[in-house]
Amino acid sequence: MCNTAKDIWQSLLITHQGNSQVKDNKIDLLVQQYEQFTILEEESIDNGFARFNTIVTSLKALDEGFSNKNYVRKFLRALHPKWRAKVTMIEELKDLSSLALDELIDNIKEENSFRQRDDKKCKSDRKCFRCGDPNHLIGECPKPLQNKEQRAFVGGSWSDSENESEDKTNE
Repeated sequence: MCNTAKDIWQSLLITHQGNSQVKDNKIDLLVQQYEQFTILEEESIDNGFARFNTIVTSLKALDEGFSNKNYVRKFLRALHPKWRAKVTMIEELKDLSSLALDELIDNIKEENSFRQRDDKKCKSDRKCFRCGDPNHLIGECPKPLQNKEQRAFVGGSWSDSENESEDKTNE
C-alpha cells in the first residue's frame, strides 16, 4: 500500500509539475526572465512589482529561488534610471539584507508621493514678491516699483534701483 501511495504522489507531481525535464525547462525560463527583468520608464511601481512577484513566486513554487536580499537588490537594479537617486538613498539608509521586498516597494512609493507633494508645494509657493501674482516672478513683473530705492533679487543677484545703473554710467 505504501508503494501505491508513493506512486500516486509521483503521478500527481508529474501531472501538476511535469516530469523533471519539463520542470528544469520551466526553471531555466523563469531564471532567464528574472535575470533580464527591467521596469520600463512609464511603468508604475505596482505593475513592475506584480510582474516581478509573479516570476519570484513561480520560481519558489518549483523549489527554486534566491535569497530575499537578492530579490531586493535585483528589483532595485531593475528600476528605470529615473529612480537612481531614490535607489541610492535606500541603499544608504536601509539594511538590504533584512529589508523585505514589500517594504522596499512601500518605501519607493512613499518617497515618490512625498516628492510629488513637495514639487506641487514648491510650485504653489512661487509668486512675484512685488505683486503676489503666482504666474510670474519679480524679474518679469509688469507692475512698476513703488519706491525708487526698492531692490529686487533677480537672476541670482540683488539689483539696486535704476539709480545704480546711472551711478555706474557716471563713474
